Amino acid sequence: MLLRFSAANHLSIRDEQEVSFVATSSKHRDEICIRSDFSPSGFVLPSILLLGANGSGKSNLLHAIKTVHNMVLWSHTRWDPTGDISRHAFQLDQKYAHNPSRFEFDFVLDNVPYNYRIVASDTRFLFESLCAYPKSRERLLFERNEDGFRFGRQLRGHNKRIAKLTRRNSLYVSTAAQNGHEELGRIFQYFKAIDLIGEGNVHDATLRDEFRSEGPDHRVIEFLKEIGTGVVGYHRKMHQNADERTMIHQSSPHASINSMESHVQVPIDLTYHNPDGQEMRLSFAYESAGIRRLLLVLNRVFVP
Repeated sequence: MLLRFSAANHLSIRDEQEVSFVATSSKHRDEICIRSDFSPSGFVLPSILLLGANGSGKSNLLHAIKTVHNMVLWSHTRWDPTGDISRHAFQLDQKYAHNPSRFEFDFVLDNVPYNYRIVASDTRFLFESLCAYPKSRERLLFERNEDGFRFGRQLRGHNKRIAKLTRRNSLYVSTAAQNGHEELGRIFQYFKAIDLIGEGNVHDATLRDEFRSEGPDHRVIEFLKEIGTGVVGYHRKMHQNADERTMIHQSSPHASINSMESHVQVPIDLTYHNPDGQEMRLSFAYESAGIRRLLLVLNRVFVP
């Protein structure tokens, strides 16, 4: 059961954003909520609805969960041992490119609450910790920082031996699960069970075909400005082959690690203002699902 998660410095999320499943007071909560002794209110929401404008970061909150999911599952087994961390820092302010990304999960597994925290730079995991709260008492299971590892007495297993196997770019939970650690294997299985369902995104190939010969109608850009998406213009790229082969880094279990993969190039980038008021381009790889759909639909509505 997930109680709360938060992310900071991830895609369009600059400062910490939190999603909580802890129910507040409501006269209908007995009918719609799940009773839980691990919630301050005694109830947990079975689901939540994220509301917000296009480009406001709804999809990126889900992407943050998927990012941690992939880190836990694949950082030890499928990432390049000498490679970088597969993370996506805030794109609209270059000052944040070198700041770490932060993720935190509060969840309940086998009637025990846990808190799991990760801090990652481009090249290494700077911090990782797991705490359990049996009978509401905090028990540190392990903590990892740039100085090394610290283990709680309650964490049974070959902790120090596994620590020596943990690379700078792999999570300790990921390494432990692959080396037969029983308790951390259960944490691994919790994240493995997370199932994020796709939302029907507009793919790069569709946008490539739409804007192959020319950019979006100027009225599309004006409309996107007026509804507060942050879009202020677009930039047409130099001509590139539609199937330019590009070096990519592992970001999913289906991607090859540092291998040559066919990658469709969208011939335009949308432009935004950064916090200093300067116009900057944003790659379509970082555009929200809502912006992609709006761009495609509006360009067909505003026909010449």
